[in-house]
Amino acid sequence: LLLNMMRCDIAAQSDYLREEKIRNNLELQRHLEQYIEEGRCSSLKDLAVDGDDLIKIGLRPGKEMGGILKRLLDKVICGDVENNRDALLKEAAGLAAALKK
Repeated sequence: LLLNMMRCDIAAQSDYLREEKIRNNLELQRHLEQYIEEGRCSSLKDLAVDGDDLIKIGLRPGKEMGGILKRLLDKVICGDVENNRDALLKEAAGLAAALKK
């Protein structure tokens, strides 16, 4: 939806750099389609862990846990942590320990 809205916006703008903007939009769409095809993690539900897993390692439900899950998602999306259970639980434990300091 966002890419379509961007294309509409480009069409409503002046001709200045229009072709380049259209090419950039299409390139972004290709990258997004590839990302989706590869099944990459893009939301909390795609993470290999959830709140129940974090409770099992001693975290309590609440804002802190939600923040840790969001940080885990960011780290997976950025490629800093692999989206597998063991790696994410280790990272979550480290994040929780840092918050307690």
